[in-house]
Amino acid sequence: MKKICHTLYFLKMKKRLVYKGLKILLLLLMVTIFSSCREKKEKEIEPVERTIFVYMPWSNTLTSFFRTNIEDIEESISARGGLKNEKVIVFFCSRGYVASMYLIECDGEGKCSHNELKEYKYDIAEYTDEKGLSEILKDVKYFAPAEQYSMIIGCHGEGWLPKNTEARSVDSEEEEMGGEGVPLTRWYGGQVPAFQADISTLHRAMERANFHTEFMLFDACYMSCVEVAYELKDVTNNLIVSTTEVMSNGMPYSRIFHTLLEKNPDYDKVCSEFYEYYRNYNMPFGTIANINSKHLNRLADIMKQINSKFDYQEYENADSLKVLQWMESTNPTKYVDMGDYVSHICMSDTVLLCAFNRQMTKVVPYKKATSRICSRDKYIAVRKYSGLNISDPTINSSTKEAKKKTQWWKDTH
Repeated sequence: MKKICHTLYFLKMKKRLVYKGLKILLLLLMVTIFSSCREKKEKEIEPVERTIFVYMPWSNTLTSFFRTNIEDIEESISARGGLKNEKVIVFFCSRGYVASMYLIECDGEGKCSHNELKEYKYDIAEYTDEKGLSEILKDVKYFAPAEQYSMIIGCHGEGWLPKNTEARSVDSEEEEMGGEGVPLTRWYGGQVPAFQADISTLHRAMERANFHTEFMLFDACYMSCVEVAYELKDVTNNLIVSTTEVMSNGMPYSRIFHTLLEKNPDYDKVCSEFYEYYRNYNMPFGTIANINSKHLNRLADIMKQINSKFDYQEYENADSLKVLQWMESTNPTKYVDMGDYVSHICMSDTVLLCAFNRQMTKVVPYKKATSRICSRDKYIAVRKYSGLNISDPTINSSTKEAKKKTQWWKDTH
């Protein structure tokens, strides 16, 4: 009996100890949760008015030029007197599978420095797919929250063309590096498909991250295509883009970046500064345009009317293509000037042509072009320049079937 009583007493004490231990554990858990919430609250970053995200994925031969671009951005910030209620955040690939994110900060004396935020190490180039890029954009929003975002993309480029196409490769290492008498440009979208990304992927990544921009500046070649602009119209208010190859120096950031920092950037001034820089450059070739996204839907409506009335195939042969303004030197060309193309196919309907031209002035309010453009080792005289390329009439093997998969084609044919 005595043994039973001892056993019952022992079990009762054990139960009390377990109950007490559970209370202590629950208390510790609650303290941890509240502490974590308080810590999280303390780490919340106050939003600024504007953040510009400078995105520089791996582009191999352009890495040294990207570093100079960053220095020019810092020069412009310093000359402006520093950052006010803005942040400039950079994603920079130092190697194909290694990147870092940092803030450009400026002290009271105008000296800029880098505040390292995060390092990225990849097994594959995840920044080229929708999920990977959307995660980077979410990091931007976390580290530099703002009322308004804008984005600069510095890389090689090949317009709307999908990756894995023949046109997105170089014929030789010499050609990519410029070669004798061939200017080094930002022409090519990555040495191998592993480092390439489609415009539709960028669009989806921005939507996934809820990352809408005031402007997107593509410091890359051939990005002023109506196919590109139409694909991105719902994720940005404006594009700053070139219809042709961009020299390896890229945008003259020391001249334009302070303007880009403004709440309502003067896009006319940005275009003019670009033009003046390259007009006086030792390789005086360049085009630039500002595309206003909100007018693209109406342009597509008008283009659908034109396509339903006129046969674009009239110009889909090598001889007829020669009457149009080519924007690159591949024979047959991949891109022609959109305004020139429509003026040819629509010349018999002045009412429809006038409607198109009026809408184009809204879509492309500002544009500039030098008298000649560079395409690899060839130079093309600029007779017509509307600020937008189009691939509708092209018969190049890279574009002939691929163009029919673009959203622009689907909505205008």
